[in-house]
Amino acid sequence: TVSREKCDLGSMWRVVIDFDQIRNTNLEIQRRRESCINHTPPPSYKEVTDMLNHHNSSNRERE
Repeated sequence: TVSREKCDLGSMWRVVIDFDQIRNTNLEIQRRRESCINHTPPPSYKEVTDMLNHHNSSNRERE
């Protein structure tokens, strides 16, 4: 579970994205999202994809 104290956007969505890529367990993702919803609003889909695109492009530049 994700504790309220650890519910910053970065770690919350890192966990969600990892689960989505590895197991694609939507139920688990939803549970994790709900555990954080009262603490901080989740980022929009666009914000998440922007973060992933930025992460991917910065990885490519390093190689």
